[in-house]
Amino acid sequence: MTDSGITADTVVADIEAIALAVPGVRVLYPVGTAGHLASTGARLLGQDEPTRVRPASGGVEIAIGVDGSHAAPAVVRAVGAAVAPLLGPGAEVRVTVVRIER
Repeated sequence: MTDSGITADTVVADIEAIALAVPGVRVLYPVGTAGHLASTGARLLGQDEPTRVRPASGGVEIAIGVDGSHAAPAVVRAVGAAVAPLLGPGAEVRVTVVRIER
């Protein structure tokens, strides 16, 4: 934790909340195939799911499920634009559409 009270967990929670607030985003998923397996295993064991935001070189990765109310490419751009200011100048936000929910 820094003197300002900001922790990595706080930033992850903020990124998740920002991404989920974007119109068209229905759910966030763990990033990558291993994340999906870990998520399923955690649910079966009654444990917390793994993080849905993963640090990446120069930024973060997020995997989203969209609800079909907005075009997926527009939702991806909107998530990136919404999250980027939290990360600072030059940070990259990689967004993957994992599933389209209807």
